[in-house]
Amino acid sequence: MTHAASYIQALSFAVLFLLFISGGVGWALIYILVGMAVFSIVTLTISRKNFTVGLSVSGGMAECGERVKFSVTAEKTGFCFLPYIEVSVNAQGENIRVRTSLLFRKSAVVECSFRAAHGGLNTVTADSASLRDMFGFLRLKKAIGAIGTMAVYPAYIEYNGPEPAPKMLPAENDEEESSPLLMGGGMPGYEHREYAAGDPPKKVNYKLSAKRGKLMVRIDDPAACAPVNVLIGGGAEPVCGDIAFALARRVCGRGGTVRVEFCGESFTAASAETAERLREWLAFRRYGGASDVRADNTSADIVISGAGEISA
Repeated sequence: MTHAASYIQALSFAVLFLLFISGGVGWALIYILVGMAVFSIVTLTISRKNFTVGLSVSGGMAECGERVKFSVTAEKTGFCFLPYIEVSVNAQGENIRVRTSLLFRKSAVVECSFRAAHGGLNTVTADSASLRDMFGFLRLKKAIGAIGTMAVYPAYIEYNGPEPAPKMLPAENDEEESSPLLMGGGMPGYEHREYAAGDPPKKVNYKLSAKRGKLMVRIDDPAACAPVNVLIGGGAEPVCGDIAFALARRVCGRGGTVRVEFCGESFTAASAETAERLREWLAFRRYGGASDVRADNTSADIVISGAGEISA
C-alpha cells in the first residue's frame, strides 16, 4: 500500500503539471509513470515462471537441541526480474521468512538455521514464495514444495518402562549356573572366542584367558539368552526412538541382545558398540506416520507406540 500511495502522489503531481503548469511536461510524466507501472506488472507476471527455489540442509548428523544450518537458493531459469522474493519456510514448527532478490543476479543464496526438535528425521519445507513487483502494485504467490531433512540422534534418557522377562537376559551368576557339559574349549557350558572391542566385560572368561595369554569371551547358547524383541508401533512419536535406545543400552549393558523393529525394518544390538550404531539407525527413522501397528504381535516382547506408551 505504501508503494501504491507514492505512485498515486506522483501521478497527481503529473496531472498538476498537465493542467496548470506545462501540458507537455505533464503528459510526459504521465506516460513515464504509467509505462513504468505496466513494465513492473508485466515483468513480474513473466518472471514468476522463470525461477526455482531449492533447499539444502547441512551434511552430517545432529544432536537433539542443536542448531542446524540450511540454505535457501533462488535461481533464474530464464528472463527473471524480481526485486522482491519472500520464501516461507517451516522448520520443525519454526516459521521462517527468507527474503532475497533476483534483480541483477543469476542466483541468490540465504543461509538460516533451525533447532533440531527431536530424534529421527527432522524436516524443513519451503512451502511457497511471495513475489512483488518493483512498485508494489501486484503480489503473487508461487508454490515451492522444496524439502530437506536432517538425521538427529535420539536423546539420552533413562528407561523407566517394564523390564524384559528374566529368561531373555543372562543371569547375574551365569558362570555358576552354566551347564556341566564340557564344550570344545574345555570349559563348562560355553564355547569361546577371542575378545573383540565392544564385548561386555561380563562375558570375559578370566581363567581361560590366563591360560591362553589373551582375553577370551564366552559364546552363549542362543537358547539361554533370547533377544528382547522391541516393536516401535504405528503413529509413534519421536520419543519412542529415545525409549527404544534407552532400553537397548540397559539390556546390552547387562550382556543381553535387543532387536528393534520399526516400519518393517529392524536392527539388532548385542553390545555397547552396536547399541551406538542402533542410535544412528534410529536417527534416520521418520516418526509420526508409521503404519506398522502390531500391538498384538506375539513376537514382540515390548511395544512402544504413540507418545511413548510402553506395553510388555
